[in-house]
Amino acid sequence: MTQATLTSAPTRMTAAKAGAIGGFVFAATLILQNVMRGAANVANDASAATIMRNYADHRSAHWALTVVFVVGAFALVTFVASLWTRLRDGASAVPMRVGVLGTTLIMALFSMTVALDVALTSYVHLGGASPDIVRGLFVLHNAVFTILLLGIALALVGLVLASVAGGLIGSAWRTVAVLGACALALSALAAPVVTEGSGLFYVSAIGFAVWVVCLVRIAVALWREPEPAY
Repeated sequence: MTQATLTSAPTRMTAAKAGAIGGFVFAATLILQNVMRGAANVANDASAATIMRNYADHRSAHWALTVVFVVGAFALVTFVASLWTRLRDGASAVPMRVGVLGTTLIMALFSMTVALDVALTSYVHLGGASPDIVRGLFVLHNAVFTILLLGIALALVGLVLASVAGGLIGSAWRTVAVLGACALALSALAAPVVTEGSGLFYVSAIGFAVWVVCLVRIAVALWREPEPAY
């Protein structure tokens, strides 16, 4: 091993460290998004006039949410790719693939909700918006967001079970993840009434909290992974 290699090795970013950073950043963006959405929240069963006023009054917040989404998307991909390199074989292979499927659904469906937010913001800002069209787009936005909860449930169960099977985290997290996924799946199953304003949506808050905590726990485990020998 050369002196140059000995000098450069400690500064080399490992896949585990990159994944840990991705996990921390993604969890932070989830919390930030929910704080921002809470400030610009409008009920699912709100009138078209209320929806239009909300998107007009909080235009900058919706644009900021788009930026946060882009950052979070890169972070999530980095996090899951790091887990994939470590957990794609052996006992963790099947749950890891379930986690990747769930992550794919998250990326696809959340991209749609953000795109609908952008469409509503721009449509209202341009003026002359039809209340019926605004209401229809808003219902579609809420329906997609509710179905998104199923993707989060799959990602939560898959990534946590894979991490348990791969020895990254303790077995107790398996039960935590399953309970969180059940809360998310229940809200997703109730999508028709949730989209119309049912309070069943708030059951998913339990699952969402579990999702964030598990992300951070796995990210901590990745950060503590031993450095490979160069």
